[in-house]
Amino acid sequence: MLYLAAFVAMGFAATLLGPAIPLLRELTDSSESEISLLFVIPAPAYILSSVIAGRLYDRGGGHRVLVLGLAIMAVGATLVPLLDATVVGLGVGFAVLGVGMSLVDVGCNTLLVWSRSGDVGSIMNALHLCFGIGALVGPLSVGLSEWWLGDLRFACGVVVVVALAVAVVAWRTPSPLPRAAGQNMAEPAHGRRAISHRGALVLVAVFFALYVGIEIGFAGWISTYAKDTGMGDAPIPAFVVATFWAGFTICRLVTVPIARRVAPARILAVSCAAAVVAAGAMVVAGDVSSVVWVATFWFGAAVAPQYPTMVALAEERIGLSGGATSMIVAGSSIGGLALPWLIGQRLDAIGVDALPQVITISAVVLLAWFWLVDRRTR
Repeated sequence: MLYLAAFVAMGFAATLLGPAIPLLRELTDSSESEISLLFVIPAPAYILSSVIAGRLYDRGGGHRVLVLGLAIMAVGATLVPLLDATVVGLGVGFAVLGVGMSLVDVGCNTLLVWSRSGDVGSIMNALHLCFGIGALVGPLSVGLSEWWLGDLRFACGVVVVVALAVAVVAWRTPSPLPRAAGQNMAEPAHGRRAISHRGALVLVAVFFALYVGIEIGFAGWISTYAKDTGMGDAPIPAFVVATFWAGFTICRLVTVPIARRVAPARILAVSCAAAVVAAGAMVVAGDVSSVVWVATFWFGAAVAPQYPTMVALAEERIGLSGGATSMIVAGSSIGGLALPWLIGQRLDAIGVDALPQVITISAVVLLAWFWLVDRRTR
């Protein structure tokens, strides 16, 4: 329950930026290309802290590290509304927030695996369902914060309160014992070339980089897409983001019992294919509002199982330590840096049609990469 609550807090924090992009553009008087730097500036801090986090958790006393991450999240959320006059100032605030999130991300995924024995697919989906719950409420709090106050003070205050409440509980709870990486790797099938533990982790990390880039890219820019295509002014763009997270959350809820009976590889194959279809529907239909609403919900549902199910697949076929999980999170943060920034550049260059086009191409690449991961780690 501790890890689930921590992921609710992380869901709140992770969705502060995306739905707030139109508001932050006005507060900083910046273009789409300039504001897209907010996806770039925090990334180095997130990547570095996620690598360090794995080593800290592997030393034991994981809940102390988790408390540190939650406290840093609270500090970052406090700084964001205080530094909202410039893109660089906001970047600093989101960088501090990202350091805390990376510690929580690595910690909860790792500590949950260590605290369980055997199949973790169902409980891992429950963990990431809680991220979806936080991510569903987060855009709504951003929309209300903009409506009531004209800034992010209310939304950031929610993050501070939830993060500190979970930190108090974590401080008083014993930590699970660390485990070594690679303990679940089996001999390759006859005629198949063996892959090393690190090679398998690299393949998995690239999958996460692609996946997180798609998730953050879509969730981060769909509010701008909704506003620029004339779907309405605030709080409508924030509600479009909430629609993505509603589909995301509902599908993660449904996947919890499914993961007890269906193999992770099969869930991933269906999920990746469904994401290609949903993104492609937006390309074909253009900016038809009804299609955008439906495809946004559908796309959120399609990508929802991918992160937790791939973590479960990696634990099943490889075995995860804190260092291995930090490699996954670092790969994820690289994807969360590159694709949202690329979408911002394409939006400035060719307009709103860039979003569904880039997301569709990326979803096709993700499907192909999953096939490669499944084949090489089977």
